[in-house]
Amino acid sequence: MPWTYDHIHLKSADQPKAVAFYRTNFGAKVVEEAERGGRKVTTLDVGGVTILLSAGLTDPAIPGAGDPHMGLEHFGLKTDNLERDAKALKARGVEFLQDVTQNRPGVKIAFIRAPDNVRIEILERS
Repeated sequence: MPWTYDHIHLKSADQPKAVAFYRTNFGAKVVEEAERGGRKVTTLDVGGVTILLSAGLTDPAIPGAGDPHMGLEHFGLKTDNLERDAKALKARGVEFLQDVTQNRPGVKIAFIRAPDNVRIEILERS
């Protein structure tokens, strides 16, 4: 059976702050806001990538409440001009974990920190 991409799910300690981060810095569009399994879930579209952002669970009667697992190393977002966009992100105070570097021929990368200690690789392929 072939597998295809569906979504990335991020659990956030401060969901409104995280939603604002993705909207401000990456032009994320809110596709849906819903209540699922006892928590608010916001579905975002970032350049065709679906990201589900849910608040952490606090009700001990709900399975999974208090689970600190984040389970995500990083995800990648591509741009056509990494230097320009890195400069704009820095101007907005986004923390860079690794500045822009040439990873291999034709690929430039950088890593930033998003809310909840999520690492995002931003890259340019030429």
